[in-house]
Amino acid sequence: MRKIPADEFLSIALDEDRASRDITTPFFYSDADKLDCEIIAKGHGIFCGAEFVSQIWPVLNAPVVIDLLLSDGTRVAHGDCIARFLGPARAVLAGERTLLNFIQRLSGISTLTQAYVNALNAPHIQILDTRKTTPLWRDFEKYAVRIGGGHSHRRDLSDMVLIKENHLAMLKNDQNWQGITDVLHRIKSAHPQFKIEIEIDSLDLLKAVDLRDADIIMLDNFALADILPAVDWIRAQAYEAEIELSGGIALETINQYAPLPIQRISVGALTHSVPALDISMIMTPEKSR
Repeated sequence: MRKIPADEFLSIALDEDRASRDITTPFFYSDADKLDCEIIAKGHGIFCGAEFVSQIWPVLNAPVVIDLLLSDGTRVAHGDCIARFLGPARAVLAGERTLLNFIQRLSGISTLTQAYVNALNAPHIQILDTRKTTPLWRDFEKYAVRIGGGHSHRRDLSDMVLIKENHLAMLKNDQNWQGITDVLHRIKSAHPQFKIEIEIDSLDLLKAVDLRDADIIMLDNFALADILPAVDWIRAQAYEAEIELSGGIALETINQYAPLPIQRISVGALTHSVPALDISMIMTPEKSR
Protein backbone atom coordinates (compact mmCIF):
# COMPACT_ATOMS: atom_id res chain seq x y z
CA MET A 1 0.00 0.00 0.00
CA ARG A 2 1.29 3.45 -0.86
CA LYS A 3 1.98 5.96 1.86
CA ILE A 4 -0.72 8.62 2.02
CA PRO A 5 0.92 12.05 1.53
CA ALA A 6 0.31 14.59 4.27
CA ASP A 7 -1.64 16.94 2.01
CA GLU A 8 -3.96 14.14 0.89
CA PHE A 9 -4.41 12.99 4.47
CA LEU A 10 -5.22 16.54 5.52
CA SER A 11 -7.74 16.88 2.72
CA ILE A 12 -9.56 13.74 3.89
CA ALA A 13 -9.52 14.92 7.51
CA LEU A 14 -10.78 18.39 6.61
CA ASP A 15 -13.57 16.86 4.58
CA GLU A 16 -14.48 14.68 7.57
CA ASP A 17 -14.81 17.86 9.64
CA ARG A 18 -16.80 19.60 6.86
CA ALA A 19 -14.28 22.45 6.98
CA SER A 20 -15.90 24.17 4.00
CA ARG A 21 -19.36 24.09 5.61
CA ASP A 22 -18.77 25.88 8.91
CA ILE A 23 -22.16 27.36 9.80
CA THR A 24 -20.94 29.33 12.82
CA THR A 25 -17.90 31.37 11.75
CA PRO A 26 -19.59 33.45 8.98
CA PHE A 27 -21.70 35.14 11.64
CA PHE A 28 -18.53 36.53 13.23
CA TYR A 29 -15.93 36.99 10.48
CA SER A 30 -16.15 38.26 6.92
CA ASP A 31 -14.05 37.08 3.98
CA ALA A 32 -11.74 40.06 4.55
CA ASP A 33 -11.05 39.45 8.24
CA LYS A 34 -7.72 38.00 9.32
CA LEU A 35 -6.41 36.36 12.46
CA ASP A 36 -2.98 36.60 13.96
CA CYS A 37 -2.22 33.19 15.49
CA GLU A 38 0.30 31.36 17.63
CA ILE A 39 0.58 27.63 18.23
CA ILE A 40 1.63 27.22 21.85
CA ALA A 41 2.79 24.16 23.80
CA LYS A 42 0.79 23.72 27.00
CA GLY A 43 2.93 20.86 28.29
CA HIS A 44 6.48 19.49 28.21
CA GLY A 45 7.42 17.12 25.42
CA ILE A 46 8.76 16.56 21.92
CA PHE A 47 7.15 18.44 19.04
CA CYS A 48 6.23 16.48 15.92
CA GLY A 49 4.07 17.56 12.99
CA ALA A 50 5.80 20.47 11.28
CA GLU A 51 4.71 19.16 7.88
CA PHE A 52 1.07 19.46 8.88
CA VAL A 53 1.52 23.03 10.13
CA SER A 54 2.92 23.99 6.73
CA GLN A 55 0.65 21.99 4.45
CA ILE A 56 -2.82 22.48 5.90
CA TRP A 57 -3.16 26.01 4.55
CA PRO A 58 -2.44 25.19 0.87
CA VAL A 59 -4.98 22.36 1.19
CA LEU A 60 -7.50 24.97 2.35
CA ASN A 61 -6.41 27.30 -0.50
CA ALA A 62 -5.70 29.90 2.17
CA PRO A 63 -3.02 32.60 1.73
CA VAL A 64 -1.51 32.12 5.18
CA VAL A 65 1.89 33.61 6.03
CA ILE A 66 3.65 31.07 8.28
CA ASP A 67 6.59 31.47 10.59
CA LEU A 68 7.43 27.92 11.70
CA LEU A 69 9.73 28.35 14.68
CA LEU A 70 10.45 24.73 15.63
CA SER A 71 11.34 21.58 13.71
CA ASP A 72 10.27 18.02 14.46
CA GLY A 73 12.16 16.56 17.39
CA THR A 74 12.49 19.84 19.28
CA ARG A 75 11.85 19.63 23.01
CA VAL A 76 9.14 22.06 24.13
CA ALA A 77 8.07 23.36 27.52
CA HIS A 78 4.84 24.99 28.66
CA GLY A 79 4.44 28.33 26.91
CA ASP A 80 6.86 27.71 24.04
CA CYS A 81 5.71 29.05 20.68
CA ILE A 82 5.84 26.44 17.91
CA ALA A 83 4.64 28.62 15.02
CA ARG A 84 3.11 31.98 14.21
CA PHE A 85 0.95 32.76 11.23
CA LEU A 86 -1.41 35.35 9.80
CA GLY A 87 -4.29 34.32 7.60
CA PRO A 88 -7.97 34.62 6.66
CA ALA A 89 -10.09 34.11 9.75
CA ARG A 90 -12.54 31.73 8.12
CA ALA A 91 -9.79 29.45 6.80
CA VAL A 92 -7.85 29.49 10.06
CA LEU A 93 -10.93 28.51 12.07
CA ALA A 94 -11.80 25.84 9.49
CA GLY A 95 -8.40 24.19 9.91
CA GLU A 96 -7.69 24.80 13.59
CA ARG A 97 -9.06 21.60 15.12
CA THR A 98 -7.83 19.28 12.38
CA LEU A 99 -4.31 20.70 12.63
CA LEU A 100 -4.23 20.49 16.42
CA ASN A 101 -5.54 16.91 16.35
CA PHE A 102 -2.62 15.86 14.16
CA ILE A 103 0.19 17.62 15.96
CA GLN A 104 -1.08 16.84 19.45
CA ARG A 105 -1.21 13.10 18.78
CA LEU A 106 2.07 12.90 16.87
CA SER A 107 3.83 15.00 19.50
CA GLY A 108 2.38 12.75 22.19
CA ILE A 109 3.84 9.69 20.47
CA SER A 110 7.27 11.32 20.11
CA THR A 111 7.16 12.42 23.75
CA LEU A 112 6.26 8.98 25.10
CA THR A 113 8.83 7.28 22.86
CA GLN A 114 11.62 9.50 24.13
CA ALA A 115 10.49 8.86 27.70
CA TYR A 116 10.90 5.10 27.08
CA VAL A 117 14.30 5.59 25.43
CA ASN A 118 15.52 7.76 28.30
CA ALA A 119 14.13 5.45 30.99
CA LEU A 120 15.83 2.44 29.41
CA ASN A 121 19.10 4.33 28.94
CA ALA A 122 20.71 1.47 27.03
CA PRO A 123 22.08 2.43 23.58
CA HIS A 124 22.58 -1.23 22.64
CA ILE A 125 18.82 -1.87 22.80
CA GLN A 126 16.33 -0.43 20.29
CA ILE A 127 12.85 0.67 21.35
CA LEU A 128 10.47 -0.45 18.59
CA ASP A 129 6.89 0.37 17.70
CA THR A 130 4.29 -2.20 16.62
CA ARG A 131 1.36 -2.43 14.19
CA LYS A 132 -0.99 -1.30 17.00
CA THR A 133 -1.56 1.98 15.22
CA THR A 134 -4.58 4.12 14.38
CA PRO A 135 -6.02 2.94 11.03
CA LEU A 136 -4.61 5.08 8.18
CA TRP A 137 -2.33 7.00 10.56
CA ARG A 138 0.37 4.30 10.60
CA ASP A 139 3.09 5.99 8.56
CA PHE A 140 2.76 9.23 10.50
CA GLU A 141 2.64 7.50 13.88
CA LYS A 142 5.69 5.40 13.08
CA TYR A 143 7.45 8.56 11.91
CA ALA A 144 6.63 10.16 15.27
CA VAL A 145 8.19 7.16 17.03
CA ARG A 146 11.41 7.70 15.08
CA ILE A 147 11.35 11.43 15.91
CA GLY A 148 11.22 10.43 19.58
CA GLY A 149 14.31 8.24 19.23
CA GLY A 150 12.58 4.92 18.65
CA HIS A 151 12.72 2.55 15.69
CA SER A 152 10.17 0.99 13.38
CA HIS A 153 9.23 -2.65 13.53
CA ARG A 154 7.62 -4.03 10.36
CA ARG A 155 5.35 -1.52 8.66
CA ASP A 156 2.78 -4.07 7.47
CA LEU A 157 2.14 -7.76 6.87
CA SER A 158 4.26 -7.82 3.71
CA ASP A 159 7.36 -6.31 5.32
CA MET A 160 8.80 -9.36 7.03
CA VAL A 161 7.78 -12.78 8.37
CA LEU A 162 6.46 -12.65 11.93
CA ILE A 163 5.29 -16.00 13.28
CA LYS A 164 3.03 -15.29 16.24
CA GLU A 165 1.06 -17.30 18.77
CA ASN A 166 -1.96 -17.55 16.49
CA HIS A 167 0.18 -19.01 13.71
CA LEU A 168 1.71 -21.57 16.06
CA ALA A 169 -1.56 -22.63 17.68
CA MET A 170 -2.26 -25.53 15.29
CA LEU A 171 1.21 -27.00 15.75
CA LYS A 172 1.52 -26.37 19.47
CA ASN A 173 -1.81 -27.98 20.25
CA ASP A 174 -0.38 -31.29 19.03
CA GLN A 175 3.02 -30.65 20.63
CA ASN A 176 4.36 -30.96 17.10
CA TRP A 177 7.57 -29.06 17.71
CA GLN A 178 9.22 -30.49 14.60
CA GLY A 179 6.42 -28.93 12.56
CA ILE A 180 7.51 -25.46 13.71
CA THR A 181 11.10 -26.18 12.69
CA ASP A 182 9.92 -27.42 9.30
CA VAL A 183 7.82 -24.29 8.70
CA LEU A 184 10.77 -22.05 9.55
CA HIS A 185 12.95 -23.87 7.04
CA ARG A 186 10.28 -23.74 4.31
CA ILE A 187 9.78 -20.03 4.81
CA LYS A 188 13.53 -19.40 4.71
CA SER A 189 13.76 -21.29 1.42
CA ALA A 190 10.73 -19.60 -0.12
CA HIS A 191 11.52 -16.03 1.01
CA PRO A 192 15.27 -15.65 1.60
CA GLN A 193 14.97 -11.87 1.10
CA PHE A 194 12.77 -11.41 4.17
CA LYS A 195 13.76 -11.47 7.81
CA ILE A 196 11.99 -14.10 9.89
CA GLU A 197 10.88 -13.38 13.44
CA ILE A 198 9.22 -15.93 15.71
CA GLU A 199 7.34 -15.31 18.94
CA ILE A 200 8.30 -17.64 21.80
CA ASP A 201 6.16 -17.58 24.93
CA SER A 202 7.93 -20.06 27.22
CA LEU A 203 11.28 -21.62 28.02
CA ASP A 204 9.80 -25.03 27.17
CA LEU A 205 8.94 -23.94 23.64
CA LEU A 206 12.30 -22.23 23.24
CA LYS A 207 14.16 -25.43 24.13
CA ALA A 208 11.94 -27.65 22.01
CA VAL A 209 12.29 -25.88 18.66
CA ASP A 210 15.25 -25.57 16.32
CA LEU A 211 15.42 -21.81 15.66
CA ARG A 212 18.51 -21.61 13.46
CA ASP A 213 16.45 -20.21 10.57
CA ALA A 214 15.07 -17.32 12.65
CA ASP A 215 16.60 -13.86 12.30
CA ILE A 216 14.81 -12.49 15.38
CA ILE A 217 13.56 -14.41 18.41
CA MET A 218 10.87 -12.57 20.34
CA LEU A 219 10.54 -13.56 23.98
CA ASP A 220 6.93 -12.66 24.63
CA ASN A 221 5.66 -11.93 28.15
CA PHE A 222 8.67 -13.58 29.78
CA ALA A 223 9.17 -12.98 33.47
CA LEU A 224 12.29 -10.94 34.12
CA ALA A 225 13.93 -13.87 35.90
CA ASP A 226 13.44 -16.12 32.86
CA ILE A 227 14.97 -13.80 30.28
CA LEU A 228 18.66 -14.35 31.04
CA PRO A 229 18.30 -18.17 31.05
CA ALA A 230 16.51 -17.87 27.72
CA VAL A 231 19.26 -15.68 26.28
CA ASP A 232 21.92 -18.10 27.55
CA TRP A 233 20.11 -21.01 25.88
CA ILE A 234 19.83 -19.13 22.59
CA ARG A 235 23.54 -18.35 22.55
CA ALA A 236 24.48 -21.88 23.63
CA GLN A 237 22.77 -23.15 20.48
CA ALA A 238 24.91 -20.73 18.44
CA TYR A 239 21.81 -19.06 17.03
CA GLU A 240 22.73 -15.75 15.43
CA ALA A 241 19.25 -14.24 15.82
CA GLU A 242 18.68 -10.92 17.50
CA ILE A 243 16.65 -11.15 20.69
CA GLU A 244 13.55 -9.05 21.21
CA LEU A 245 11.38 -8.62 24.29
CA SER A 246 7.69 -7.84 24.09
CA GLY A 247 4.63 -7.76 26.28
CA GLY A 248 3.79 -5.75 29.38
CA ILE A 249 7.00 -3.71 29.56
CA ALA A 250 5.99 -0.44 31.20
CA LEU A 251 7.73 2.91 31.36
CA GLU A 252 8.14 2.50 35.11
CA THR A 253 9.93 -0.85 34.83
CA ILE A 254 11.80 -0.74 31.53
CA ASN A 255 15.10 0.23 33.18
CA GLN A 256 15.24 -3.29 34.67
CA TYR A 257 15.98 -4.63 31.19
CA ALA A 258 18.92 -2.31 30.43
CA PRO A 259 21.69 -4.70 31.59
CA LEU A 260 20.41 -7.61 29.49
CA PRO A 261 22.30 -8.77 26.37
CA ILE A 262 19.34 -8.22 24.05
CA GLN A 263 18.91 -6.00 21.02
CA ARG A 264 15.23 -5.04 20.81
CA ILE A 265 12.19 -4.18 22.94
CA SER A 266 8.84 -3.65 21.19
CA VAL A 267 6.23 -1.49 22.94
CA GLY A 268 2.66 -1.31 21.68
CA ALA A 269 1.84 1.50 24.10
CA LEU A 270 3.88 3.95 22.02
CA THR A 271 0.93 4.20 19.63
CA HIS A 272 -2.11 2.33 20.96
CA SER A 273 -2.76 4.30 24.14
CA VAL A 274 -0.56 7.37 24.05
CA PRO A 275 -1.77 10.63 25.64
CA ALA A 276 -1.75 13.63 23.32
CA LEU A 277 0.64 16.47 24.07
CA ASP A 278 -1.38 19.54 25.07
CA ILE A 279 -0.99 22.15 22.32
CA SER A 280 -3.29 25.11 21.68
CA MET A 281 -3.79 27.84 19.12
CA ILE A 282 -4.17 31.41 20.32
CA MET A 283 -5.91 33.74 17.89
CA THR A 284 -6.39 37.50 17.88
CA PRO A 285 -7.72 39.85 15.20
CA GLU A 286 -5.01 41.07 12.80
CA LYS A 287 -2.48 43.35 14.41
CA SER A 288 0.84 44.93 13.59
CA ARG A 289 3.60 42.30 13.75
